[in-house]
Amino acid sequence: HAIPEGIDLLPMGPVTMMRNQLELKGGTAGTYSSDEWANAVNFWQKYAALYPKK
Repeated sequence: HAIPEGIDLLPMGPVTMMRNQLELKGGTAGTYSSDEWANAVNFWQKYAALYPKK
């Protein structure tokens, strides 16, 4: 997994954060601040995960 140039920290995806905070199946219990939510949503609106062809 690569981190884009100029990015020091890759934020968790908002869907993962939601599953964690709501303690849904597949999530790990966790809580996030408003800033963490905003940063994750802002980041993932600009970037997309790409996977190489197999």
